[in-house]
Amino acid sequence: MFKTFPRTVGFPVRRVVTNINEMLKLVNFYNGKRNCYVSLYSFELSQNSYDYTNTDIDKILFDFDSPKSFDNVKLFHKYLQNLDICHYTMFTGRGFHTYIMTEGKNIKHKKQALAAAQLHYANQMNFSVGYDHDCDIDKHIMGDISRITRFPYTKNLRTGLYSIPLPPDFPNLTLSDIHSLATTATRISNFICGTKLVDLHQFDNGNNDFDYSVTNIETLDDNITEDFPPCIKVLLNRKDCGWPERYPIIVYLRDSGLSELETTKILEKYLSPEKFRHSIFEERQVFHLYSKKNNYFVNKRRFQEHGCCVDCDICEIDKLYKKYDSVNALVSPHETIRSDTK
Repeated sequence: MFKTFPRTVGFPVRRVVTNINEMLKLVNFYNGKRNCYVSLYSFELSQNSYDYTNTDIDKILFDFDSPKSFDNVKLFHKYLQNLDICHYTMFTGRGFHTYIMTEGKNIKHKKQALAAAQLHYANQMNFSVGYDHDCDIDKHIMGDISRITRFPYTKNLRTGLYSIPLPPDFPNLTLSDIHSLATTATRISNFICGTKLVDLHQFDNGNNDFDYSVTNIETLDDNITEDFPPCIKVLLNRKDCGWPERYPIIVYLRDSGLSELETTKILEKYLSPEKFRHSIFEERQVFHLYSKKNNYFVNKRRFQEHGCCVDCDICEIDKLYKKYDSVNALVSPHETIRSDTK
């Protein structure tokens, strides 16, 4: 599954590993103590950042996590089986992943080709794609070549069940049967089905027809930012703001009571398309910060360092976060989940 290097493993903070022994040593140490993830694709290291220029897109991920996930993954498995397409299915400890194996060397437009392939199979199955929990396929995965995925045979600490590959006859099992299998790291042999690799080159036409916008909430109120603190407005107007600047924006919106989708819509409106796509689809920063309520805000000093403090008579940031210690209790954006500085 993960034979090429370097790649990252995450617990959830990411670490670069350069060989299989290094990867397995870390995973074996953290398994059962923390959730364990691995990058779906390998990359090259370039000036301390991840370079996917020469990445081999050797698999396509489909994430099924809706209430219909078990029914959908069985239908998809049977469809691929009938076409003799090489694939395998993973139970993640809660939902399901399907991986289609590909011929993905020398793809020029990797993100676009991956998104086009994922959308093609979603359309073939009449699966809905979106952010809502009821959507058949999670839209966050579309075209995401920097995605991490749960490491096989590791425990999902939320459910206590293990991530395991499923045998080709899993449609004959009940969900309870699968949960029983996943109470331990049950080793499944011969879980790969089919023989034909999908040629990604047929999707490598450079077109970017996939809609990355957020369309499942009402149009954003034009006046929604009117009451934001001046420093937040300054940051929002920096279209190409980096992660240390996006961090306080997202956490402020979260702690002001806005929903995850409303925050995503605000970022879509103010960030450049490149920064929005990177933040939402590649790094899933809104999702991570909304999932971790212990990510506190940065203090006034951080705003001064980033040149966006406007020295208000009454600091709205201190007012909102007065329950936290203004210096010692707050988390720096450099101490949270990240894979690069984009």
